[in-house]
Amino acid sequence: MQEPCCRSAGQGFVLGCMESFCRKGDTSCIYWAQSLFLLGGRHGVLLIHGFTGLPAELRLMGSTFMRAAFTVLAIRLAGHGTTAEDLSRTEHEDWMDSVRDGYAILRGACDDIAVVGHSMGAIFALLLSVEAEVTCVVSLGAPLIIAREQDRASADARGEHRSLCAEGAPQTGERPQGANNTYRRMPLVSVHEMMDVIAAARSELGKVRAPLLIVHGARDHTADPKSAEELCAHVASTDCETVILPDAGHLLPLDEGVEERVFERTADFWRRLCREEDRRNEKEENMEQEQLDTLKERIYAFMREDAYRPLPEAELRTGLGLPESEGKELSDALAALEAEGAVIRNRSGLYGLPSRMNLVVGRLSMSPKGFGFIIPDVRETEEETDVFVPGSAMGTAMHGDRVVARVTPSEQPGRAREGRSSASLSVSIRISSARSSAARRSVSSRPTARRSGAMSLC
Repeated sequence: MQEPCCRSAGQGFVLGCMESFCRKGDTSCIYWAQSLFLLGGRHGVLLIHGFTGLPAELRLMGSTFMRAAFTVLAIRLAGHGTTAEDLSRTEHEDWMDSVRDGYAILRGACDDIAVVGHSMGAIFALLLSVEAEVTCVVSLGAPLIIAREQDRASADARGEHRSLCAEGAPQTGERPQGANNTYRRMPLVSVHEMMDVIAAARSELGKVRAPLLIVHGARDHTADPKSAEELCAHVASTDCETVILPDAGHLLPLDEGVEERVFERTADFWRRLCREEDRRNEKEENMEQEQLDTLKERIYAFMREDAYRPLPEAELRTGLGLPESEGKELSDALAALEAEGAVIRNRSGLYGLPSRMNLVVGRLSMSPKGFGFIIPDVRETEEETDVFVPGSAMGTAMHGDRVVARVTPSEQPGRAREGRSSASLSVSIRISSARSSAARRSVSSRPTARRSGAMSLC
């Protein structure tokens, strides 16, 4: 029975017969065979079904991960979910292209992607990790070694026997709708394609470096349980965990009484990786912050030297003895110092200390009587106090604005210096005029200013 190509599926969407997942003239696929997208958080999970399988087989797993705030995409491999004839017209590269397309779609919605593959889907998950960046790989019953009772690879399905078909896989019990919609027959030429991709994966295992969780059933009569040991022994991953479930068969995502343990072990594996990643990120951030703070202190000390004169960024880098490769670090440090008010850049693009340029940067606190005070962001000495601003020099500045002022000595000895408005600095030094609730305090609480002067506000 055919269904519409795109329809809501719980809290996600079924992706219909998209060109990305349909190749070589696929006929319209059944509704429950269509790719499934479940919107969660910024961490993505790509689910890949097995040979002759369907995305519906991974629906329970996908729903579990979505509830854990993951965004999930369960793709449909090319040629699957339609007819055996469609499957016989596809090759393993077509299936791999479906995996690549799914990764590209999910990459546009998520910051990082974990890949989970069941049976042959696990083979594709391993191959994807070699050519794309993934958080980790979860292999569910990867058939590196085919069990004897299922080994049909000796059948000659090449040449004139391309249409030869064998009986399909047995159906499961009461599982998600569509999970039983598998082929009653399977093209043996496609079996050969499956064997080819397994052989290709074997030659690439040494390039698999992503963290890897291997889950296999001890009663698996499709993929020999020795596959788990074989896989773990040949990958290059330094974080490889193997779980053998003694009472499980091959259909790990659907095996009643087993699937919950599979989902739980997978989630535990991801949580551990996330905790380790968080610790690494925190350590890196702390190291970066320490390096930034060290460079800021170095810049500040350099600018406080008596011989220092305001310099452009390029000459400042030379004066500090920094290589060109550290240009970004210098820019970040200067931006941080400028935001703190410790350093200022004038309209000529020269950096220096505000006091050395007869400037002060701070918040304006105004009195109802019209005058005000600038509370400096940085006080270079303990004796440095707030700057008095007469009402005539306020210009357009308002209480709470972050301002820059040019300070000049008072003409009358013993009297606080006064300032006058000037618009010439407002653009070049780029100090914001954002209101600050913390600055909206009464001027009466301020200490008596001991310096003041002509000013420009922005």
